Amino acid sequence: MTSPERFTRKRGKPLESKSVSLLCNLYSYHCQQTAECEKDFLFLLPSWLRDQDRLSIFLLGTEGIRKGSDEKEGDIMMRNVRSVDWLKEHLHDRKVRVIDCSFSLGDSSAGKTTYLKGHIPGAVYFDLEKDLSGHVKEHGGRHPLPNMKNFLRKIESAGIDNDTVIVAYDQEEGAFASRCWWMFRYLGHEEIFVLNGGFKAWKEEGYETETSVPDYDTKSYTPSFNEELLASLEEVERISDGEIPGILLDSRSVERYLGKEEPIDRIPGHIPGAVNIPWTEGVRRGYFLDQGSDQHFAKLDRNKTIVVYCGSGVTATPNVLSLLEAGFSDVKLYAGSYSDWVSYEHHKVETKRTSL
Repeated sequence: MTSPERFTRKRGKPLESKSVSLLCNLYSYHCQQTAECEKDFLFLLPSWLRDQDRLSIFLLGTEGIRKGSDEKEGDIMMRNVRSVDWLKEHLHDRKVRVIDCSFSLGDSSAGKTTYLKGHIPGAVYFDLEKDLSGHVKEHGGRHPLPNMKNFLRKIESAGIDNDTVIVAYDQEEGAFASRCWWMFRYLGHEEIFVLNGGFKAWKEEGYETETSVPDYDTKSYTPSFNEELLASLEEVERISDGEIPGILLDSRSVERYLGKEEPIDRIPGHIPGAVNIPWTEGVRRGYFLDQGSDQHFAKLDRNKTIVVYCGSGVTATPNVLSLLEAGFSDVKLYAGSYSDWVSYEHHKVETKRTSL
C-alpha cells in the first residue's frame, strides 16, 4: 500500500491519517479493477482534491501501486527514494524539479564541471559548499548549514515552490544528494526524494542527458522549519554525558571511529558514548537498501532519540534517511558533526568501541 505520508496537504494542514489510508486502499483497489484508474478515480475523491495540480501530487505520491513486480532489483518503492524509471516517467511533469548535487571533496570545482558535461534533462545544480553549506568559521564544522535566506533565494531561483516534487541525485553513492534531501526536509518540504542509483543508474538505462543549463521563472517559497530534525551541540553534550537519554550514531568508517586514521580533523576518535554504523552499510552501488529487510539498525532502541553525525554533516544524512526508512521516528542530525565537536578544546574524545 502507499505510504500516507506522501500525500499533499489540504489548505496547508496534513490529512487525517485514517482518511489518507482509506484513500490509499481505495485507490489501490480501484486500480486493480480498471486500467483507467487515474481518470475514473476522480469521482471517488473529495472535491478539494479534484483540482488537477493537487491530483498530480496525489498520483505522484501513490506511484508504485501498479508497479508491483515490474520494479527492478534496487528500485524498491521507498518513502524518500525514487527509481530512475519513476523519474523518466515523470520528468516532464510541471511539478517535478530535478537537482544535480554532484561534488568531489577532493576537488570542489569537479561537481559543477561534471554537471556541465552532462546531466539529467532539466536538472539544476546545487553545490555542496556554495549552496548546501555556509561559510566555515571557528565552530560549526567543515560544512555548516547555509544561511537560510541565501538557501531560499537559491531554491526560488531554481523555480521551486512549496508544491514542487523534488528529486535530488549525484554521481557518487548518494551522500551529497542526501544532504540536499535533508536540507529540504528541514525546511518542511514533504515531496523531496533521492534518486536511487543516482546519475550512474540513469545512464546505465540509456536515458537521455543534456549539457544546457535550464532557466526557470523565479518562484516563491515559504519554509516551515522542522527544528526537531536538528540536534544542538548542547543536546549532543548531554547525551554524551548521560544526562538525557539518547543514542549518538557515528556514520564514519570504523577506522576513523576508532581513531586508527584521521585524514581531516585535528583529533582522531569519536564523541564519547557514540556507537558506530557506517553510512555505507545502508547503500550498495548508490542504491539504498530496503530497510524493511535489512537488520543493521536492529540493535538500536526505537524509543530513544537518535542523533546522527559524521565528519561534517554530509555522509550522516544517508544514515538519517535509512533510519527513517527503517521506521525510526525520532532521528536528528548533528549538523556540525565531529569537526564541530573537536573545535572545542574542552571536549573529550574516545577511541574505544561503544557497544550497541
